[in-house]
Amino acid sequence: MREAIACNSVSRGPGPSHSRRALTLVEVLIALAITLLILLSMTQAFTVASREIGIGRNRLLVAERVRDAADLVRLDLERLSLNVRPTYSSAEGKGYLEIVDRPFRDMTFLDSPSSLLGDIDDILMFTAISPDRPFKGRFDGRIIESTEAEIIYFTRHVDSNGNGVIDYGDQIRLYRRVLLIRPDLTPMVSGAVASDNVMYRSVFRFNEFVTNNGLDPALLTHTPYAKFLQFNDVSLCRDFDNPVIGFLSVPPNPPPPPMPRYRCNSMGTLSHPKNRTAHLNTTGVVLGNGRLEVAGFPHPVLANYTPAQRTANTVLDDLIMFGTMAGSDVVLENAVAFDVKVFDPTVPIYRYSGLPMMPHDNGYAAMVGGVAEGFGCYVDLGGMEYRAVNGVPAGHGLGPVVMVPGLSHHFAHWRTRLAAPQYQAFRNEEPTAPNAGYWLTIMSMYEGVAGGPTYTTWTRDFERDGIDNDGDGLIDEGSDGVPIAGNAVPGLRNDRDSAPPYLQPITSVQVTLRAASFNADRQQIRGSDQVMQAEVVVSTQNQ
Repeated sequence: MREAIACNSVSRGPGPSHSRRALTLVEVLIALAITLLILLSMTQAFTVASREIGIGRNRLLVAERVRDAADLVRLDLERLSLNVRPTYSSAEGKGYLEIVDRPFRDMTFLDSPSSLLGDIDDILMFTAISPDRPFKGRFDGRIIESTEAEIIYFTRHVDSNGNGVIDYGDQIRLYRRVLLIRPDLTPMVSGAVASDNVMYRSVFRFNEFVTNNGLDPALLTHTPYAKFLQFNDVSLCRDFDNPVIGFLSVPPNPPPPPMPRYRCNSMGTLSHPKNRTAHLNTTGVVLGNGRLEVAGFPHPVLANYTPAQRTANTVLDDLIMFGTMAGSDVVLENAVAFDVKVFDPTVPIYRYSGLPMMPHDNGYAAMVGGVAEGFGCYVDLGGMEYRAVNGVPAGHGLGPVVMVPGLSHHFAHWRTRLAAPQYQAFRNEEPTAPNAGYWLTIMSMYEGVAGGPTYTTWTRDFERDGIDNDGDGLIDEGSDGVPIAGNAVPGLRNDRDSAPPYLQPITSVQVTLRAASFNADRQQIRGSDQVMQAEVVVSTQNQ
């Protein structure tokens, strides 16, 4: 047994070594390189995954914002206060609808570095009624309600590179102002005691804010209504019959200087374009008879304006909130499209490679003259002619005119109606027919002041306002409905003092919204940019 144990014992004497050999330097470096490659691959995988997660998160965020904005537009339009037809009277108390299709179109930026931009500059204004869910707004430091409101949607952009045009990457915001219709509040904005007058207090507060914060002194020259809108959400208009407030003296203080008098709008007063918020309506001159001069027919929305016009009139930019309320009126940021279209039942639809071709599609003009697959689609006002080219309006905005032989359209043309043979019936509707002076005048006004073709509900009050609106030397020709001497042309309905820019009712409106996930400090498109779209289609004949 001892011998066996001895034979199995480990020898400690001289002989070959059985200990493990260490790694060489080369083996260590190879192992380290492999480890680094694995870590690098994992890092790269995490980076890609993180970027994709970020892109997905941006997509969801942008989609949510666009969807929320679209839901808001839909809800507002579904509460439209009127069935849209060209003409109403103030006695009907229906309010209004107004759409301005400014020069940009979806095709405007097609071949430019800003190709993701679309029709981004439209204006949508209307009155709404909501008996079950009243609108809320500010007035005199408190929240008030109304079942009726004037609602205004418009866009403005920040010119990031200072080139004077809209580029992809400029911050474009969609604004929404809701102004309550409360005619019962008129005494509170027109009273002769300054301390009780909400308008006076708003103007004083605005001027104090501008002065104390070192803001642009030009803000002090804006209208009292513009200053009022920074603190209140109520629709007002000028009082043309009694245009100035002379404040009473409250001893021992002398009375404040007189100021323009305003009154709160009603649905009836808003049927007249001159009473709508941010519309051209006066030079500010008080006439010898004590009335405020009415000017600027046909009273377009003041999207483009001179300094003199802004001094006498409230303009669209005055609706933008600043100071402590800045951003509260923004519906959508990083917008790349706010496109308002109307349904035109006369426009042909063609087919190309199995897909429908409509006027806003690139290549539609080449299809004209072929066999139409059907008729009726949503179009931009004047969309077959009026659009900017490569991001810049040409002349008064006319692009290549698309003409369908023998067809006249309800809304697809604008100035073309002044000369094209198929629009003879339209020209016959002119108050001063058969010349085109009236139509040319109001089209030029809408292009220069509002910025493009305009659909607006009209008012019969133009026929009893004591003003020669059409410039033919006659006043209120349509007040009695009887053709006047020299105008009684058989078949022509020209015995009137004015006519709306479009003569057909609108049956449906489509609003398209798009937004992108870019940073608003650059003008290049990146592959990771996410553009999301939502569309709203609402009937305008079910109110």
